[in-house]
Amino acid sequence: MAKALNPQGSGAMRGSMNGLTYSNYHGIHVIKRKPMPVRRLRTTQPTNRARIGYLSREWGQISEANRVLWRIWASNHPQPDGFGGTFLMTGINGFTQLNVRHMMSQSIATPYDSPPVSDLAVGMMTLVAIDGIGPGQITLNWTLLGTGLAGDKAEVGLSGPFTSPGVYDGSGSYAVQAYVAGNILTSVLTGLSPGAWYWFRVRYVQDDGQVSAYLVVQWQAPVV
Repeated sequence: MAKALNPQGSGAMRGSMNGLTYSNYHGIHVIKRKPMPVRRLRTTQPTNRARIGYLSREWGQISEANRVLWRIWASNHPQPDGFGGTFLMTGINGFTQLNVRHMMSQSIATPYDSPPVSDLAVGMMTLVAIDGIGPGQITLNWTLLGTGLAGDKAEVGLSGPFTSPGVYDGSGSYAVQAYVAGNILTSVLTGLSPGAWYWFRVRYVQDDGQVSAYLVVQWQAPVV
């Protein structure tokens, strides 16, 4: 039987080798690789699923009167749909959305049975990034529209590092770095890669789970 030298460089190769599958599609030599599954135990996915499952069970335990209140709240608070429009949540969607934010920002496991009685009173006005005192350090400063309360939070998120200022993942691939008390207007982040570009975003999270719009700023970690 003849042996092929450098089979991976041959357009006639078929089959799988080293995680790659070689085939021919309409006369074109094709090399494919199956995507590697996400190691979910190393992500926030298990915690998020557990939290949503818990809230789903809690929805079944609250009174019908409260469920009606959540349906009314959801119908009066349309949400952005990602395409420039809005959509209306169901009552359980509103209950879950606000309580997930409430539980994450407050680091507690007790949800609110009833919806907020008033709308968000505080918003984000400005966000500025300032070089820290050492390499890979940044100070974020922001101002609020309204009065921040110690019982609320400012959520600080980070996306990066990137090699260029023109790189931006608009899919929302931000990781929450800190929850800062709502009456504090600054946050210091460390351990960033010198010379790399980052995107930061901050929003105000009211204790009941209502949130302001994000403010976003780009910054390059200085090389000292």
